[in-house]
Amino acid sequence: MLHRVIARAESDPEVLALIPFGSQARGEAASASDVDVCMVLEPDVAVRTARAFEGFLGLIGEEDDLFEKLAASRRGLPPDG
Repeated sequence: MLHRVIARAESDPEVLALIPFGSQARGEAASASDVDVCMVLEPDVAVRTARAFEGFLGLIGEEDDLFEKLAASRRGLPPDG
């Protein structure tokens, strides 16, 4: 499965990088381990994705403003200020 993700990312100009983390990246994975991958996107794509994800969180009752937290993080501010 990871090979398909890598191939898809390589063919997408909006994907800048894939960063593996977790047990798979550390070489400590068990047969039932999942695969953790951070996908770095072009800035405009990342903003659109954050806004879309925030909309999904609203559907399940998540009250936090994800986009504002991301924007604060990019400015070096704590999530609540």
